[in-house]
Amino acid sequence: MSDHDIEIILDYAIPDFRDFKNGEYIYSAEVKLLKKEDVKNLIAYSDVKAHIKYLSYLGFRKSDAEENLFVKQI
Repeated sequence: MSDHDIEIILDYAIPDFRDFKNGEYIYSAEVKLLKKEDVKNLIAYSDVKAHIKYLSYLGFRKSDAEENLFVKQI
């Protein structure tokens, strides 16, 4: 992890709000703010199949560098 990475430690929504809108807003709509702050990557760790599917939907890709690491380039 570099100074230009942000690690997502907790990304949870109660079942009534699991329609991807929260994740789409944070990981897509706020890209200008992240770029302004010189963030290059969002990173998350997961070994949960449903969470990996969610991360993939939001544009995260499995990293070759580390097991269970997913990266979304900004």
